[in-house]
This record gives sequence, structure tokens and C-alpha cells, in this order.
Amino acid sequence: MSHALVVDDSRTSSAMLGKMLKKHNIETVNVDSAEQALAYLKTARPAMIFMDHMMPGMDGFDAVKAIKAEPDLAAIPIIMHTSKTGDIYVGHAHALGAADILSKPASDKALSDVLARLAQQVDLVELSEQISADFDEAPRHPTLEQAALSQPMLEAIQYEANSYGVDNRPKWLSAVAALMAVGLLLVLILYFKVSAEQQALQRQQQDLYELSSWAASQAASYDYGEQPLAGSRQRLIEGMLSRLIAMGFTGELQIEGHIGAFCLSETLIAGGEQIMLLAPADLPLAACSQLGLSAGQAQLASVEQSDAFSRFVNSSPLLNGSGVRLVITGKGSSEPLYDYPSDSESSNAGDWNTVAMQNNRLLFNLVAE
Repeated sequence: MSHALVVDDSRTSSAMLGKMLKKHNIETVNVDSAEQALAYLKTARPAMIFMDHMMPGMDGFDAVKAIKAEPDLAAIPIIMHTSKTGDIYVGHAHALGAADILSKPASDKALSDVLARLAQQVDLVELSEQISADFDEAPRHPTLEQAALSQPMLEAIQYEANSYGVDNRPKWLSAVAALMAVGLLLVLILYFKVSAEQQALQRQQQDLYELSSWAASQAASYDYGEQPLAGSRQRLIEGMLSRLIAMGFTGELQIEGHIGAFCLSETLIAGGEQIMLLAPADLPLAACSQLGLSAGQAQLASVEQSDAFSRFVNSSPLLNGSGVRLVITGKGSSEPLYDYPSDSESSNAGDWNTVAMQNNRLLFNLVAE
């Protein structure tokens, strides 16, 4: 019976998932943290891992990254078992290497669907590996079995080779017939190998198309006052890069930074200093002290980086010699993704800043070489 590793600081959640998995003849081993999971994986290989997201210490995404970074562990399917939802979260999870998402609280139907999809993925991986192994061996040992020929074709070749009896044909003709049979075998071996390589290339192109479409649809938002290139946006970018490199992609991951033009008002703080803060929601729009930053300031602010992100860009092996380049462009507030209220007289700061917050985001695009 296969077993699953359940990583969750909630014992109730772990117990419920364990009961549901047992119905599928899957035993569970439960640990309370990502750190315990990594320690367990040093000596054990579960068939799958169910990973909670929010846990004390290392969170679920960091655990996924740590597991996928280990060659001996990378093939273990990881299912995020979490209450988090949304396209951005799901896309981030897949980009980091998670095989699927199981929402909390899970239903029997949802778990069955996840296990069915997981079985399909495992079957496809095993089939791909088997095809690759077979065709890697074929050129070195070109036997009839490795050519994967059907029985009728084998019989036809055998008939061709034996169509002349030893007593009825000269030796040179026997040699020619044998060479023709071997030549046909080699042609068929080459055909099957090229066909397998074409299928692998098509799969890679399809994966790249899907990832490119997903990247184009992403819009990683950030709060007012946050650095755009930091925190969860950095983890999202790292995950995308890891997946691109694993696919053999070469080219550019382009990032556009956009920032909202917020309604600000002067506020008096201790010491008598006046600073600009987000205006109260009920403040009439006409009473805003400032709407957005200057063009130059907005362009810089839309791609502002944390120290951690700068270190990542300068030293990460994901960017040094990997064939994937990061191209970052600051658009400022010149190309808002969402239109601001058109009637400034009846609008207030709350209406305006709601749209400004939606315009605080990063957009992604892939350009292959």
C-alpha cells in the first residue's frame, strides 16, 4: 500500500485528510511543519505529499521550493492542501512545481479528482521515460524487438530474407537480401526515434504555449507603499524561472511595472511635520492634495526592488548562465489597466483609490529566442 506525507500544523485537518485517503488505500504519515517534512524525506520516499500553505516557520511554498531543488525528491508529486484560492495563487503554486491544489475543507469528490489527475500525470511521466530509454538503446543494439515492429512486419522481413533458398540463389544475392532487411530495420528504428523526438518537441512547445499564456494573464498586485519587486512577487518570479529552465526555455521573461495614481492628502504628524498619506475615503476628489507621482517618480516606483530581489537578480543561478533573461520595464502610471472615475466632481478619494490599487501590479510576458 502506498503512503502519503501530510504536512499540516492542524492535527484536525491532517486527521480528516488521512481518513479520506484511507478510502483510496493510501496510508498517511503526518508531520506538523515543513522542517519536519524535510527531515522525514531524508530517509523516506512517499508516493505523494499534501502540503499546507500557512505554517509556523517555513511556509508551504518555501517547502515546495526546497523539495524540488533536491534531485532525489523532485519527482515526488506535491499537492497544496490549503484554504487559499484564486488564479494568482494557483498559478504561483504550479510555477513552483506543485502538481495540484486541494482546497480546504476537502470533499471526497475533490480528493478523488486530484488523485485521478495525479495518476494521469504519473502514467505520462513513466511512459515518456520508457520511450526515451527504449530509443536511447535502439541505435546501440538494433534488434527486431527494439524496433517495436508488429508481428506481420517481422514476418514480411523474414520472408524477404528467406525468399530465396540457399540451394536456389547465389551467395551474393543472399548477402544483398540480408543487407536489405538490416537496412529496413535501421530505417524503421530511425523513423520511430525521430517520431518520438518530434512528439517530445510538440509536448515541450505545448507546455511553453500554456506557460506563456498563463504568464500573460498574470497580474501580481501589491499594496500601496509596498515595493513591487519584493515578497510574494519575487517568489512568483523565481517559480516561473525555475519552470522555464526545466522546460529548456531560452529567451526573455519580461516584467512590466505599473503603479496607481493615488489621491493623497497632507497629514500633520508628531513634531509638526506634514507628510502625504492616502486620503480619507470620504474626502471629495477635488480636495486631494496630490493625485499620483510625477512621471519620473512613478516610473521608478513601479519597478522598485527590495534588497533581497536585487541580490536575487545579481547572484541567482536561475539567471546566471541559464539562458533565461529578466527584462524589467517601469511603466509608471502612464498606462493604467483600469479607468479612473470620469466624474471628478461627484467622486471621492475612496472611489479613486480603489481603482488606483487595482493599477498597482506587475504584468508578465515571455519572448522565446
